[in-house]
Amino acid sequence: RMDAKLSLSLEARRQREAERLARIKDPQAYKRAVDPAELARQVAEKQQIRQTEADFAATADAERIAVDNQLVQLEEERRRAERKHLAELDTYRSTLQGRATSRDHDLSDPTALRREQPGRVSDDDERLGASSMQKFHGEDLAISHRVKGQQEELRSWFGEAVREKEAAQAEAAQSDADFSSSMLQIDGLKSSLEASAQAKRREAYSAVAEYNLAQARAKKERERAAQAAEVRDNLAEIENNLSSTLLNEDPSVSRSYISPNRVRPDHFKGFSADEHQAILQQQAEQATERQEAEAEERAWSSQVAEEIEHMRQVRCSTEAQLEAKRAEMRRVFAEENRQLAETQKSNQSFLDSVVYPNQVSEHFFSFFNTTSR
Repeated sequence: RMDAKLSLSLEARRQREAERLARIKDPQAYKRAVDPAELARQVAEKQQIRQTEADFAATADAERIAVDNQLVQLEEERRRAERKHLAELDTYRSTLQGRATSRDHDLSDPTALRREQPGRVSDDDERLGASSMQKFHGEDLAISHRVKGQQEELRSWFGEAVREKEAAQAEAAQSDADFSSSMLQIDGLKSSLEASAQAKRREAYSAVAEYNLAQARAKKERERAAQAAEVRDNLAEIENNLSSTLLNEDPSVSRSYISPNRVRPDHFKGFSADEHQAILQQQAEQATERQEAEAEERAWSSQVAEEIEHMRQVRCSTEAQLEAKRAEMRRVFAEENRQLAETQKSNQSFLDSVVYPNQVSEHFFSFFNTTSR
């Protein structure tokens, strides 16, 4: 039984030695350090990832162009509305706020005296009584009616001015509301585009991460299999070397017993310098390709960050312009209100101090006994 077991062990060792000898003599085995099929598969996957990134960049560019076009249209509509508002304001001022329609035009009308009827046309003027003597100098029986009419006219003018001012304020408020609504629409569109871009970037990052995890798992599996195979080969190598003359440093061992001029392949001591150089060259090329891919990925990430920063700056600039326009409109309205208040104050002061002082001077009494009428 021990002899059978020993013979089986020897037979297995001879079989392994024969397989190893065939593997050493096979020149193709030295070129299997690099797997061309695996490299081709990795190159195809890299190209697919680059194509996906290019499609994503093209889609993002198209969306940005569409957003820019919409912004240009909205800005043109805003300018058109502003021009229409200014034209209507000029028309209103030229038609309803002329000199002849002002509330104190009759006080400064240079043609008022020429258009007024004289106090007495003839002796039988129907406006005068029989013993009126021009109805006595200074007597004014219609003063209450005239004052009441003037007060009604002033109230009418004030009411009309208030209504016009309220209408102008309502129109300005509606214009501001329309403009704010358009800017809110623009902000909503920007937010949706930014969210879409972020979602696409997250999807791309997730796909790249999944791909990297799959590659890492596959690499670990290949390394584990390679390590197991290497351990088995090392054990077989140790067993074969213990029972062979491969570790003998005698130069004559590498010579063939049949022909001393021939070198025995089974006593191979290592690769040549050219083979070592070819392997190092291929490793350098792989490292260069990996560095180029990493540089392209960093450039793409930098470009995406720059585009996001540009959109943020455009939004901040638009908001600053809007705030400046609102401040200018508030300043103009405040200036108009101040001018109207000063005008009203000066008019009221003129009425109180000049038109209606309610005082009788010596000039009035100087007309007594100056005529026989």
